[in-house]
Amino acid sequence: MPVAFRVDARAKKNAAMLVLRLKRKSVLSAVESMADSPSSSISFVVAGGEYSDRCAPLLKRLAAALQGDDELILLVRRDHPQTATFRPEALRVIELAGASIYRMRAHLPKICRREWVVLLEDHTMVEPSAIDAIRGLIRERPDIDLIPFLGKNLTSTGRWGWANFLFTFGPVWAPLDHPPPFSIVTSAVIRRSRLGAGEPLKDGQWELAIIPGIYRSGKFASSNLIFVDHIKPLRFLAALALNFYNARSGAAIQLDLGHGRRRVIREGWLTFWKHPRRLIRTVRTRWKELPAGTRARLYALGFVFLVGNVTATLFGGGRAVFHID
Repeated sequence: MPVAFRVDARAKKNAAMLVLRLKRKSVLSAVESMADSPSSSISFVVAGGEYSDRCAPLLKRLAAALQGDDELILLVRRDHPQTATFRPEALRVIELAGASIYRMRAHLPKICRREWVVLLEDHTMVEPSAIDAIRGLIRERPDIDLIPFLGKNLTSTGRWGWANFLFTFGPVWAPLDHPPPFSIVTSAVIRRSRLGAGEPLKDGQWELAIIPGIYRSGKFASSNLIFVDHIKPLRFLAALALNFYNARSGAAIQLDLGHGRRRVIREGWLTFWKHPRRLIRTVRTRWKELPAGTRARLYALGFVFLVGNVTATLFGGGRAVFHID
């Protein structure tokens, strides 16, 4: 082999090894840079009627998870007694006079000052792994604006507690082997910039426009690690009353936003007649985990939902919205 060719081959080999070392160094630097880069800041918001020790476990969990510029906010009604004995140092309590839960969520653009908003009900609990997974998705998916919460029923395991859980969370009962078919609106993770400049929303805009709109756009990502334990231990009459008030207040909000009466009543009818059957099909592979009689209880909740919708179309929402905290 000619000497010139051997030298040329050796030079090419050395150059290739140098390029490989540089690429490895570049990748390592990128990984180190990503690890060292600050996480997106988060406004953790807990919404509920009153500041009592009922929400202390959730506030403790969130306070322990705060990083950097994160903030922790509790929204309560000013006219409710505030009896909590636990108050994290980082907690900011905001009292809204006569505010319904819809009005509290409508105030999120005005009160949240960070890049992302994590909204939770005061009767839920999240695992530390869920908070870590939220931060991970925010970091890994800069293209998304929404992270839906899935649901688990780890605490309210009575017969009516299960029925109430399934009625709302059945299609998003974790774990799922597919993306959730919708995003629940009572708890969600959303990019703050999607909420506007800073003025409060209209009541119902969060629930009926913003969250469903982002979901339909496809700009969301989910994880089986990101779920809430929905804590509502209910008996027979309390379960029926809660779902009646939920339906009546929700229907009244829809009517206020211009939805037609016929449309609202039709939704109530479909919720009574078809929703339980859809739920039963959705969770059929896990039916053995449920108490006996769950099917009948789902239809009972569907019926009171229909009654609530009809009541709202005839007589308005009344005080129903203040019975669903």
